[in-house]
Amino acid sequence: MKSLVALSLFLLSAAGVYAISADPRDAFVGKWEGESKCVDFVAAPNCHDEHVIYTVKKSAKGKLDLIVDADKVVEGKPQNMGTLDFFVNPKLKTITNEFAKGTWELVLTGDAMNGTLTLKPSGKIVRRVKVDRVKAE
Repeated sequence: MKSLVALSLFLLSAAGVYAISADPRDAFVGKWEGESKCVDFVAAPNCHDEHVIYTVKKSAKGKLDLIVDADKVVEGKPQNMGTLDFFVNPKLKTITNEFAKGTWELVLTGDAMNGTLTLKPSGKIVRRVKVDRVKAE
């Protein structure tokens, strides 16, 4: 009986260690599709609403780094807007990209990410993004 209890405790602790050491980037990796909407035309007068597709991949730079390839859909066809490096905050379930003029931040909730583009130094939010995970076919 003591051996069975010891084995059970060992298996539970091993399972716990595995869960803690899982790669936090895995929750974000994949294809995401949705809308990127302009919300402040005074701060960003050239902004345009976009239907977007984000392809998120792990980066070799570090254990909390991701690469996001961003496309907008124009006339039914994806057009690449660029590739950005994001950093994962596992506790907050966010990914963030900071650059000279602003910060992208997306929050993971299940199979959706919601986020913003905030301008520096004003702190004004100029875009709101909502994308859903694209299920594998």
